[in-house]
Amino acid sequence: MRVLYIAHSFSRGGAQKCLFDLVSKSKCKEIECYVIGPETGPGLNDYINLSIHAASLNLSSIFITKARLSKVRRCAKLLYDTYKIKRVIDKYKPDVVYTNTSTIMSGALAARINKIPHIWHIHENFNTFELNYILPKKLLSYLVEKLSTSIIFVSSLARHSLFPEGSPKAIVIHNGVVISTFKKNIQDFGKRERTYNIGFFGTLAHRKGIDILLTSVSLIYKKYPQMHVFLWGTGEQEYCEYLKSLAESLELSDCVMFRGYTSNMDDALLECDVVVVPSRAESFSLVTVEAMMAGIPVVVSRCGGPEEIVDDRIDGRIVSVGDHENLAEVLDELFANPDVAYEIAQKAVEKVKNHFSLDKKLEEIINVIFNASEMKSRKIY
Repeated sequence: MRVLYIAHSFSRGGAQKCLFDLVSKSKCKEIECYVIGPETGPGLNDYINLSIHAASLNLSSIFITKARLSKVRRCAKLLYDTYKIKRVIDKYKPDVVYTNTSTIMSGALAARINKIPHIWHIHENFNTFELNYILPKKLLSYLVEKLSTSIIFVSSLARHSLFPEGSPKAIVIHNGVVISTFKKNIQDFGKRERTYNIGFFGTLAHRKGIDILLTSVSLIYKKYPQMHVFLWGTGEQEYCEYLKSLAESLELSDCVMFRGYTSNMDDALLECDVVVVPSRAESFSLVTVEAMMAGIPVVVSRCGGPEEIVDDRIDGRIVSVGDHENLAEVLDELFANPDVAYEIAQKAVEKVKNHFSLDKKLEEIINVIFNASEMKSRKIY
């Protein structure tokens, strides 16, 4: 079987990692894979190093971007992108086209023209105020359903945000992580020398709520002067400069460490006593599951996806979006009560093992792909 995978980006974010894991698993299942996407990036070489056919086609997004192109030019670019993908389909002759995230529509259009089953894997929460599409949501919802054989959502919230009344084509498959023994022994959590290290992982952007985290830390920093905040991720220079200025104004310059991108989550997580996801909006939160698997207490905001993962006071802590005082209180509680933090971490590990196995989640997705391929052979899509 041949599958054409369409990436929305060749960077190394969460959704991109999910696609790379899927392609890697597909290859192990002897599925012949071809990956195309927009502009080039480090992720392109990751596929090439895996001996996967991969190429950049300069595809455009259906997000409204800073380019401010006219509607006519956007429509013309969408049609041209569709033509480019159609040429790939004509040459490669895949059995299924699989589009990762909602931001690329041209793959779905090209699949329809070529009468090939199309699977859409949606990672977005369409109620997020910072997502701005060139299409009205009702029209987008109609097209996603019309142009797909199956639609996979990463959370129930993401599905409801696009199909509030449901869709027979829509299913939820949560993201997963590798189930393994982590380097950090959580049995020693309450016994080892105390450190107060907070980890953040993700794009340095307004939606991710790093400013909320820093404001929270400033409220308890005097109580824990040895505290550190590790910010793992990259972002636009202007926003990074804002965060540095904010840290300085809050007198946290010695506390906040900008670590940049990491490809080694294990080692980065080893430094953390708590992982915080202070986002203003998330459709899921892969880093939450990764930290839970690592045996590290997580504190998440009630911003959409994370509350589908965490049960408050059982295997993590949940705070209200933007409530820096509540976040500060919760961090103080975890630092002051290591036995409680340990219990939360222990239960989190068990939950991930039972419900968020990457291998099982990828098997579920590949079953959807095989079902779509069978529909093609029976011409019932």
